Amino acid sequence: MYIKRAYAEVDEFLSLLDIDTQNEIPIELREFFSKNKDESYKKEIDINIPIREQNLMKETLAIIAFLNLKYWCKDPNEKMKLKKIYEQNEKKYTTNNEKSATLEVEKIVENIEKKENLNKKSGKKTETQELVKVENSLIKRLLSMIRRMFGKKK
Repeated sequence: MYIKRAYAEVDEFLSLLDIDTQNEIPIELREFFSKNKDESYKKEIDINIPIREQNLMKETLAIIAFLNLKYWCKDPNEKMKLKKIYEQNEKKYTTNNEKSATLEVEKIVENIEKKENLNKKSGKKTETQELVKVENSLIKRLLSMIRRMFGKKK
């Protein structure tokens, strides 16, 4: 049940992002969160409040951190720094629920990437390959909040 609530929170978080930033996440993954969330659980996220003060589930934060690293962080040096921070935090703070939530999302992403690679080899274009990526001040603020949140836990 906890994981379905985390998916509901992730789905709500993604809905607050501009469409271009949402589209950086493969549509299959976005649909997964939407279809597998706890429909009875409603979590409102206020973009004017720092993410760590939103009382989001730890599983939600772990998934958002994964999405940040996988899709939104474009700078290779920043990615390496974030990986180190996430690994340190995982050793110190991560529960089994958070690990299983992130592992499940990672498996889904692997399957999506396999399909995309097969489509590339066959010459087909996927929807995610055709999307234009645009930076937005909202996503920068949200990602900054995520980085600060994980950066301060050492």
